Amino acid sequence: SACRVGTGRAQAYHINDAAFLSYSRAPRTTEDINLGLGLALMEKAKRHCSSVGVVDEHNAETGDISSVEVGNPIAFEMLDATERIFESESKQSSFRFASASSSLAIDTLGKNGLKLALFSQGKKMNAMLLADSNGIVPGFRSALIELMGELGKECGCNCKGEVMTSDTHQINTVRGVLNPLGAEHRGDVMMAVRRMFHEAAKRLEEVEFDSAEARFRIKVFGTGQSAEIASTINAAVSILRVALPIILIASALLLMWALGKI
Repeated sequence: SACRVGTGRAQAYHINDAAFLSYSRAPRTTEDINLGLGLALMEKAKRHCSSVGVVDEHNAETGDISSVEVGNPIAFEMLDATERIFESESKQSSFRFASASSSLAIDTLGKNGLKLALFSQGKKMNAMLLADSNGIVPGFRSALIELMGELGKECGCNCKGEVMTSDTHQINTVRGVLNPLGAEHRGDVMMAVRRMFHEAAKRLEEVEFDSAEARFRIKVFGTGQSAEIASTINAAVSILRVALPIILIASALLLMWALGKI
């Protein structure tokens, strides 16, 4: 199910007593959800189920880079959408599931490539495409969603698709910060999605589902660390401006003294 509040949209897969929620403002950019806001979204969802996962879909790269902090109007839209999405849910029923993956050697895609998941209930289908990329061009996201809808029709289903990205920075080492999927090689990506869709559709089967939560440590290179690195570099440059001439003069004097001893 899905719910839109203001500029934001929440999508939920509610299975048994667990839920996976994702958030998007496409075609507007949403960047870096504050950890406190993420925990608040989880706690709000846990009023309706015991196990919850929440993610930012990161599926519209427009060049604007800004984080969503607690108190931001966007944060309240996400909280309201979380509450409403459970109010509008229909009765649960069994479903069929299949997945497929693909790797492409293109500059806008990380080593984890593309992954597609299909959820099917009768003639209704949901497709979730995850790209290991640093965002996606909004127009290309729309094209991929349209493609998945057409592929669903070929299988006799009404398919609703969505695209998410991992926000990987693996591909940023050479080409800078913004390298969204769809900036190039669109045809290759769409062909890969078509192959994955047909592969997964052939393997759809009824499945059983369970969930669990665990807490673990992970190091994240984010805005805070970026600021620390920038401060460290600036401090080092300031020191070198003073120290480097002194070192050069001392080295020259030492060299002259050594040559005088020869």
